[in-house]
Amino acid sequence: MKSNLEKTLRNESRQRSEVATSIKGFAYMSLWYASLYVVVEGWRQLGLRNGLVESLLSEGEYLSLLRRFRNGTMHYQEAYWDARLTEFIGQGAESASWVRELHAALGDDLLSRLECY
Repeated sequence: MKSNLEKTLRNESRQRSEVATSIKGFAYMSLWYASLYVVVEGWRQLGLRNGLVESLLSEGEYLSLLRRFRNGTMHYQEAYWDARLTEFIGQGAESASWVRELHAALGDDLLSRLECY
């Protein structure tokens, strides 16, 4: 989903904020963000540790909003623009940067663990 969103952002002639509200861009972003929270849940359940990941996860407001975003994405709600979705994306570029950093940190750590085998 992340690569599909990035491709959409590159191919669209619109600004990033406009793409995020387009149907295709929003769908990719929503599935990516929701899936990322599932990885965080697994990370915690397995008791994995990494300094950078832990630092990013300690930013409690973003993590809480990401959990709510996942719930809003994966569970039916009557209103399309449910508050669980708009609260997180309403944080703007800062929350998007946090998601990218968290995605990269988790990915790097998990891939390094796989290379050990």
